[in-house]
Amino acid sequence: MQPEWIEKLLKLQDIDLRIIKLRRQIEAVPEEKKQAEKELRENEENLEKAKQAVADNEKAIKKVESDIESLKAKERDFAAKSTMIKDNQEYRAALHQIEECKNKVSSLEDKELELMESLETARAQLEKEKKEYDAAAKRTRQMVDDLDLRARNCQERIAKFESEREAYRQAVPADKLNRYDRILQSPPGRAGRPPLVPVGRNNMCGGCRMNVPAQARIDAANGALSTCPNCGVMLYYDENAH
Repeated sequence: MQPEWIEKLLKLQDIDLRIIKLRRQIEAVPEEKKQAEKELRENEENLEKAKQAVADNEKAIKKVESDIESLKAKERDFAAKSTMIKDNQEYRAALHQIEECKNKVSSLEDKELELMESLETARAQLEKEKKEYDAAAKRTRQMVDDLDLRARNCQERIAKFESEREAYRQAVPADKLNRYDRILQSPPGRAGRPPLVPVGRNNMCGGCRMNVPAQARIDAANGALSTCPNCGVMLYYDENAH
């Protein structure tokens, strides 16, 4: 049968390790929120790029339309002037200018068709990005709400555990409790590794899995304060430990 202080300390340890785990979950909330918001920003950037692509195509189409109108105006001007030209060479030059205008207009009209097809593609992409952004925003809001709820629930459970742990602390002798606290406050302890572990007939420490010297095993079996010389944790005897 285990000494009472070991039983109380094991119960205290169970509470403390649960509290450590809950605090780590709370500490992880801000980073998880940042990750969720980062993904949303990526969707927002994609949406802005899609909007810009539509705007660029619309601007390019307006420019082409303006250039076409200017060329057609030049063509009409050359046509009007050609009727008053008497010199054959000048007349042929005017006809050449008219033909050049027609060719440039035709080329620009082809370009306009390409830009209009590109615009339709850009608009379709914009609609896609809008839907993806809306879905991402909804997911992010839900995730942030869930994380906030998780933090509140964890804090409530911590408060409950902290209200229970004092009774167990009072039942543990001061020398054992001080050693336990020092180990719990060390980096391994803060990371959630138990300060009190079993050693049994296999002679192995339940923490580092190294062989425990005979005297340390005897002390543990007798219910005395015993520590592992390899990793420094406290030991208690458990013949079923493996």
